Amino acid sequence: MKNDPNPFDIMGANHRNHVKSAARSLDILDYLADHPGGAGLTDLHHDLRVPVSSLHNIIMTMVQKGYLTRDEKTLTYHLGPRISRLANSYYDQIDLIQLTEPYMSRLARLTGETASLTVLRKNQIVFIHKVIGEGVQQIVNPVGTMHAAHATGSGKVMLAYLPENEIDRLYPQDQLEGFSPNTITSKKILKEKLAEIAIDGYAFDDEESTPGIWAVAGCIRDRLGLPVAAMSVVGLVGRIKSKNHLDWIYPVRDMTAEISEALGFHAVKKIDSGVPAS
Repeated sequence: MKNDPNPFDIMGANHRNHVKSAARSLDILDYLADHPGGAGLTDLHHDLRVPVSSLHNIIMTMVQKGYLTRDEKTLTYHLGPRISRLANSYYDQIDLIQLTEPYMSRLARLTGETASLTVLRKNQIVFIHKVIGEGVQQIVNPVGTMHAAHATGSGKVMLAYLPENEIDRLYPQDQLEGFSPNTITSKKILKEKLAEIAIDGYAFDDEESTPGIWAVAGCIRDRLGLPVAAMSVVGLVGRIKSKNHLDWIYPVRDMTAEISEALGFHAVKKIDSGVPAS
């Protein structure tokens, strides 16, 4: 009788092989981190119990990508420069999270909604931290979640402080992907909106990424004025409309301005004449 495929094995054997290779790659990194003098192929094969053929292919890929280096004299492998870059990025984010945590907690308490911290990765935003609000229903994007930058408040407020030629590089096509009826799908219109956001210091997600979801975000900038991250507060449209949600603009903008000052950025402050329209 022919065996039926496992209904729970969605990705199949090919996926399992990729997972095994990924796990072995991480084991190699851990091993070399514990052996600063480096290790040869024989040592890795013996201690990690990985077949030589598989081990060789994985190591060659890691060398090509810069995660490992090979000493041609001793024929040993060491951690490569890409690891240093990842480590620096990790510690930069940890410092940023520590710096923003008190502000995010205040924002969550003030609004009763979830406060999120995101960074820009090409034309996507990545969630790196969150503080959940006290409301019964919360919009929570798990750490690592990615969304299109042009369809989110956090993304737009970071894009607004990039040079225009960088926007053209990130969006080579005039047509942008739509995620809801409210998504900006024209690069020309996006640029016009980004110019407004750069002046205002905040951006909305007015059901642009997902119908029924509203958010406001402010940009955290470095000493040169370039975007480092965005802090936002997000909620369900049906619930936040009963709150003074437009008043959240000011603490979001003021808090991100304070964080930016802590990073060395000093902006020219302006006085608002009224509450902006949503």
